[in-house]
Amino acid sequence: MSSFSEKNNEDTREIPDQEQEFGPNDAVTRGMPASYSNDDEGQTFTLNELESDIDRGLSSSSSYENRSVAVAYNTEENHLSFVDSFSVGSHSKQYVDKGVASFSSASMDIIVPEPKMVPQPPFHLDTNTHSVPKQIANATKVYTMLTKACDDHQVDVLFKANQWLFVAKAYPNNELVNFRICLYDTPSNHYKLEFQLLDGDRLAYHSLLNLIKADLSLPVCQMFGHSNFKSSGTTDVVSEENVKQIVKMIDSKYVDVKIEGLKLAYKLICSNKVILPTFIKHSGIAAILTAIESERDMMEVQRCGASALNMYCKYDQNYECQALFKAPNGMKILKRLALMMPSSNYGGDTKFSSFFEEEDDDEDDQTHLEVQRQAASALLSIASRSSTVDHVTDIGGLQLFTELQNSGDVRLANIARDGLRYLSSSKQQTHY
Repeated sequence: MSSFSEKNNEDTREIPDQEQEFGPNDAVTRGMPASYSNDDEGQTFTLNELESDIDRGLSSSSSYENRSVAVAYNTEENHLSFVDSFSVGSHSKQYVDKGVASFSSASMDIIVPEPKMVPQPPFHLDTNTHSVPKQIANATKVYTMLTKACDDHQVDVLFKANQWLFVAKAYPNNELVNFRICLYDTPSNHYKLEFQLLDGDRLAYHSLLNLIKADLSLPVCQMFGHSNFKSSGTTDVVSEENVKQIVKMIDSKYVDVKIEGLKLAYKLICSNKVILPTFIKHSGIAAILTAIESERDMMEVQRCGASALNMYCKYDQNYECQALFKAPNGMKILKRLALMMPSSNYGGDTKFSSFFEEEDDDEDDQTHLEVQRQAASALLSIASRSSTVDHVTDIGGLQLFTELQNSGDVRLANIARDGLRYLSSSKQQTHY
């Protein structure tokens, strides 16, 4: 879900909000299309749900129901294929309050209930739905395989056991994607496994979904589209004028333009490393840092800025991140992002947030965890070089990585562990 509103009074552009998160006791509902007359303002209907819905045959007498869906049974079923190593007996059990488990790693398991029956018409499942024969996999095995596949492809998930629902967030190609995975029982000898895009870049979503489906031996979709930049291996080179335009976008007073500029900077650095000196020459790094500091309350700006800095720190080996080190508070900004400390100071208490915890401001629905990962990865790149590791040490890198190692997030803890290893190695060399 993305919701951006301009802080400047002159900016009146706004992207509508779309509900993405649900409380542990909330009913999961799907709303009617906009053309359907209903006075309930809480009902929503996403663009993804409008696909292939022309023939739904909704009438004015239809009533709004909790996630009511009718399965379109295909003549040819798509089946899951499970490997023998994922056995039900090896799946550890753990009770979870309120039927909800939040985690970012496959290491946390719960008692998996049987899914509910597929509801009745007029609604139907998303077209991206597959059949799972019960003789091949029960609900626990489906849960185990999905959890591992999401973990392998860096998808953060919130499992709601009472609804047999995975609420998922990921950032394929640095694009926010919100989607859900739901398992339904049927009167026959198979389950229905539904993948549904809630919000985000459709191309990035299907690219990620193909990877997950490949792990589950499900049919994948053919991908169409193009990238913003050609890879550095081609003859095409981004012009200096293109670079100037990207920097100008990052400096824009419009938040949505600023975010797109940060995303383009990320893709530029990833795919055209030879143009990085030009980006630095035109104050690209300074523009990123300014954007981060000027929009502290906008989590998507923080995330996109942190990811762009991560790519810069990773690939600027020739100049060793001097543009960052010379910038006022450049390293302190990275530290703040890695710890997501209160904006009032750089030395306050560390604040960690659940990836699915909503912010107090409805507009800031992003959470801190991905920002922390990107910023910590940038600091890790700096710490990995003997010529720049002291810059991490000078901002209290040892304490920083120690705190991140105890954050509870597996990916963040892995980054912190590598950072501590580099800092420890540098310290030992100094003593010698």
